[in-house]
Parts: sequence; C-alpha cells; structure tokens
Amino acid sequence: MNCCLSNYWSFFLVALLLAISACSDEESYSPEVGETTKTISFDLYAETGNKWVNNFAVSNDGEFVFYTSVNEVYRYHVATGEETVIVTTINPPSGLNSCYVHYIDGKLYVIHIDDNKSYVRVSSNNGDSFINHHVGTKLGSIDFEGPFWRVLFNRLLKLPDGSLIIPYLGDNIAVSNDDGASWSLKKSDIGFITANQQNKLFGMESTWTDEFGRQFPGEKATSNNVGTTWELYEDHLPTAVDRQSNLVTVRDNSIVKLTNGKLITYNWEAQKNIINTSSDYYTNSEINLNDVEFDQNNNLYLLNYDGNIYKTRLD
Repeated sequence: MNCCLSNYWSFFLVALLLAISACSDEESYSPEVGETTKTISFDLYAETGNKWVNNFAVSNDGEFVFYTSVNEVYRYHVATGEETVIVTTINPPSGLNSCYVHYIDGKLYVIHIDDNKSYVRVSSNNGDSFINHHVGTKLGSIDFEGPFWRVLFNRLLKLPDGSLIIPYLGDNIAVSNDDGASWSLKKSDIGFITANQQNKLFGMESTWTDEFGRQFPGEKATSNNVGTTWELYEDHLPTAVDRQSNLVTVRDNSIVKLTNGKLITYNWEAQKNIINTSSDYYTNSEINLNDVEFDQNNNLYLLNYDGNIYKTRLD
C-alpha cells in the first residue's frame, strides 16, 4: 500500500508549473547567428465542437484524431467529420482529468480512471475494441493499491525495446515491458520527462526557491538508462521528437527544431499564440502538457486555445 498525492506534492506540482512558465519566458527566443528562420501557416484539421479538450492523439495515417473531453474519449474521422465516443467514464474522480490518449506505433493507448480504479486500455483497431489492463485501485483519501493509481501529466513514451514509460508522481517512473499489461515503479532523480529520442530521455529537475521566495527552474537533463542516472543538458528541452528523430520545442509563438546540429525557428503570421504550451493545471494542481503529435509523414499537429486541432509542417 502506497501513499498518493499529498499537500507536499500539490506544492511541488505548482512550483514545477511556475518553473516551466519561467523557462518559456526566459527563453522567449530570438534567432542566433547561423540559425535559420522560416515562416509557416496552420490549417484547421479537426473541429471538436467547442468542447474543452484536455489532450489528443493522431493515427499514423492522419485519418483519425482522438481527444479527451469531460471524462470521455472521442474518435473523430477527418474525412467525414463523424465523431464517436469510444471510452466513457461512469464514475469519474472528483477534480481530476480521468483520461489521457496516446497513439504509438499503430496502437491507441488510453490511461483511464473510473470508479476509483486506474486502467491502461490498448486498441489495435483505432478504438473499435480495447484490451483493458487494471493498474491500481484507490483505497482511501491518500492510499491506493497497485503500482500507481493516477498520473500527473500526459506523457507516455515508448523505447526501442518496446518498453512503455509513464512519468509518475514525484521522482518516479512507471515502466511496462508487456505493452501495458503490468507496471513497476522505478525511482529516478527526475520524474518530469517531456520526450524521448530513441533511448535518450529528456527531463527537468524540480524547482528551487531562494531566500526571498522566488521560484527558479531546475536543471534540464538527459538519461540514457531509463532514468537510472542523469546528465545536465544545456540545449532546448524538447516538447516532442518528430518521426525523423529531430528535437522539437514548442513555445507560445514559435517552434524550434534541432536537426543535424542546426536550429531552425518557425514563426507564423503576426506571431499570434496559436497554441497553449504553458502548462495548465487544475484545482488539484494537475499538470497538463499540451500535446505535439506527428503522423507517419511527419506532419505536425497542435491543440489550439479554441479546442480545435491544427496541422502544419516543419520543412
């Protein structure tokens, strides 16, 4: 039996949120000498009907968009506009986002909380059916049974050996070696992990506070051994890694791609903030990192402030 989220972790998450925002402000970016700047445009790809969208995923061929809203998972067929609820929550947790969706290597993964139980649901047919794996059960206000009961932000990563990784509470990583059927917790110096490039994980330490109460971001770091050890990392902390293994960092009004050692900054008309990349949080201090998704042709998809999904390319 383990202890779940406490006041300490609520403070930790709020502090981490402030740190990420500080990083975004601090790195509001002007291109350096030798860099390339390009202009891109966004196309509306999927309309969600003014829903409050928490996170989304895109199928490899771009035919389907999956997104979560009000404790349900929707499948949107891009060609027809048809929308189907594929996962529903009967008894959602109070104040929590109950669903996260991810699409990796042709499979749809849904991390789902319902009736005080957490599940990893896996589909190989775009949500027509699921294999459901029970992970943990909440036993009381702070106790739960199993490796974990809930996750704190929407990241599910897959390593080249097939292992799945979920950044978990505090400095823990949940690892599955059987496609989500079973999970174990691994202690790590860093639990806030944003992306992986093959076996390399990218993450950030928790914040620190000076004697005047000011919050400062922790160090950026990388790990090549599933979080056992970490090394400091000086470049941009990637929001995602594209299908060509390039690092992509998304800000409110620009996108930076690191490819073959070269930085390319992508801007768009009037530098209007099209995406919400400064992490959101709910009344329980849950961190929600907005998704950056790529299809098999390396098109990039983003969630806009209006709840709709937009598409572009970083050529």
